[in-house]
Amino acid sequence: MKLSNIGNKYIVINKNSQLKYNNNIFYIKGLYGIFKIRINSNIKLKLFNKDRLYILYRSVAGKYYNFNLWGTYRTLIQNILYGLSYGNKQKLNIIGWGYKSLLIYKVLFLSIGFSHILGIKVPNNIILTSTDKRPYSLVLYGSDKINVNYFTNVIRLLKIPDVYKGKGIIYENEIIKLKEGKESFDF
Repeated sequence: MKLSNIGNKYIVINKNSQLKYNNNIFYIKGLYGIFKIRINSNIKLKLFNKDRLYILYRSVAGKYYNFNLWGTYRTLIQNILYGLSYGNKQKLNIIGWGYKSLLIYKVLFLSIGFSHILGIKVPNNIILTSTDKRPYSLVLYGSDKINVNYFTNVIRLLKIPDVYKGKGIIYENEIIKLKEGKESFDF
């Protein structure tokens, strides 16, 4: 059986993080909060020198059940540790004539070309900031990478970028390749 390259790598632990492993439940405490994750019974965690975490896989009676979860758990735990130590950030730009954003308390109001203004409630575990100058941009910040990326995608799906005009809500470094419109024929 081919071993996972990702599962073999160890995770470097920040000195500000505290780890606790009890009955297949892994607790992580960092600067930006506490996170709890349930680990599969075939996956074991081993801490070396208080700065390196190894994810070990054990076979049951020579069979490899849920072997594909080995690298997945390693990546998931690494993302959680990074988010709790440094935080995760996503940036969106709002491009279009008359497109605006306004943040009041924990509600984001968007005027993005519809006949009405859209209002979205921002989850409690996400910090959102908005700029008042053109180009309007939204910066989302949180400790959980999955929630930050999910909410960023929810906002972006409200106005997917138009491939003909380039208007819409785009990621910070996203490049939109514009298509040509119809050409008129002269006879």
